[in-house]
Amino acid sequence: MYNKYNAKKVVIDGIKFDSQLEAKTYRDLRLLQAGKKIKNLSTQPKFLVINKFVTKCDFTKSGKTTHSDAYYTPDFRYETMDNKIVIVEVKGMKTEAYQLRKKLFLSIAQTGVFEFDEFHEVTAKETKKFKVK
Repeated sequence: MYNKYNAKKVVIDGIKFDSQLEAKTYRDLRLLQAGKKIKNLSTQPKFLVINKFVTKCDFTKSGKTTHSDAYYTPDFRYETMDNKIVIVEVKGMKTEAYQLRKKLFLSIAQTGVFEFDEFHEVTAKETKKFKVK
């Protein structure tokens, strides 16, 4: 199975990943966790970036429309052994939509609403194994 960017979907441990790069990153992080280098690895954590809201409009009977909550879901979250929270985003291609979501997330994060210490991007151009400092 392929997605619109020709990335092949992969299933590991019953978890579906959108690409082989994302699956490889998961395997690397899982090994780091098994080796007690990181802890509390999770996939697809959800961060609320826009609360549900209502706007006026002239195309509904009620004269208003409701916009649902919007979430940013990076690929991984883990903690270092010194309790730093790390967010990891895996991207084979950095689309404009991704860049906008990332900016929105990081902008809101500056307010202290999200708790994390580092943000990492893993790209297809990287050839090294994922490492924790």
